[in-house]
Amino acid sequence: MGRRGVAEIGEEHRRDDRHVGAAEQCQTEQKPPVRGARGSCGRERVGAHRESLLEAGAASGAPSRAGRRPASSHIIGWAPEAGTSRPSRRTGVWSPRQQRRRGSRVGWGLGRAIDLETIGVGVIGCGGIARHAHLTSYKQLESQGVKIVAVADVVPELVERVKAEFDVPYGYLDYRDLLRHDEIHAVSVCTPNYLHKQPTVDALDAGKHVLVEKPLAMNAAEGREMVEAARRNGRQLQVGFMSRFQSNSQALKRFIEAGELGEIYYARAQSLRRRGIPGWGVFTQKDKQGGGPLIDIGVHILDLTLWLMGHPKPVAASGQTYTKFGTREGIVGLMGQWDPKNYTVEDFGVGFVRFANGATLTLEASFALNLEKDVHNTELFGTEGGASWSPLKLFFERNRTLLDATPHRLPEVKPYFEEVRAFIEAIRTGTPVPVPGEEALVTTMILDAIYRSSELGHEVPVE
Repeated sequence: MGRRGVAEIGEEHRRDDRHVGAAEQCQTEQKPPVRGARGSCGRERVGAHRESLLEAGAASGAPSRAGRRPASSHIIGWAPEAGTSRPSRRTGVWSPRQQRRRGSRVGWGLGRAIDLETIGVGVIGCGGIARHAHLTSYKQLESQGVKIVAVADVVPELVERVKAEFDVPYGYLDYRDLLRHDEIHAVSVCTPNYLHKQPTVDALDAGKHVLVEKPLAMNAAEGREMVEAARRNGRQLQVGFMSRFQSNSQALKRFIEAGELGEIYYARAQSLRRRGIPGWGVFTQKDKQGGGPLIDIGVHILDLTLWLMGHPKPVAASGQTYTKFGTREGIVGLMGQWDPKNYTVEDFGVGFVRFANGATLTLEASFALNLEKDVHNTELFGTEGGASWSPLKLFFERNRTLLDATPHRLPEVKPYFEEVRAFIEAIRTGTPVPVPGEEALVTTMILDAIYRSSELGHEVPVE
């Protein structure tokens, strides 16, 4: 796993149905009338089509009563749940006060271990990353007391496919129906970037722990709402930066923590594709993605680098973005062909970050760039040694002799499985998740600053 390159990392992200299934359908699918649905003013809105299920503020059917089929017609595989009470009629989820009253069934969070024979999980979004990373990993943990209770997606065919493939009891077209399940303790949010915030906040408000795919959010403002929701509800929020779990990452971290590199004062992080503009989904649409390669693949290597450096506090950033290929006709597309007329993100971005401890970092990310080969790597430079992450090599001077060290026989690991396993372990033990929302928020703040600097033409504070 330590030798995975940019062409391999996140391969599951580059499957058509993740974004087409979970986002594009979100924009086009027509919903049947909702009987008894009410607007914020309480007036009946019978016969109106529902907005996309994953869009914030979408109208929904009245919450179900225990033992009665929900008013929403968007439920697949419904069965009454014995002994359940009613969530909020306005939001369809449990309020923090309701959660506290319900006691030990879901009254656990950070700092409190739980004694549950089975941890129930739900997955929102049934595209490629959900199936090939989250659902597969949860399924492998069944023998350790993990059960997939329900999935949700706007595409009925995807819901039925996942239910059959992973033997999932419940499937929904509205994720808020999933959040009503008492037996669900944790949720994976596997939707496109612009649909990360609301399902995450709603899940946390419903008393669930959340593992949300990277990046944390479209921007730092959304990310702060998500982090605050976790704090407010006393629940865990983990972000899907799976690179931290690779064997080369773990080995390098051990060297750093042992002081082998000394003071790390500079890092160079790169995630560069020669011709890798995605030809599907919403990767090329800024209003749905938040940006181009910086926020899509650069965010992976930036998070890894910050973690290896020990998360020094960023104070300022400068950067520049370029769109030189995405809007042109006739450019080679090694990852499918995109529509140049609808290309609104950068195809190359570079940033320079200054930290409070005097360290600095450069970040480069591209979908298209005239270079020899793809690069997905970070290099660290310290007073006692240096390191290159992929493939892992370390560089020292000992006894007036320059040494290069190459680790051998690193264990084979599955990063996505380790990510999910660590998430479940943190829930069971009440210990902090290994990739907390607070750290991912700092990564998002840096990206915001680089984009803002490019627009303004000068260095800006990271805030």
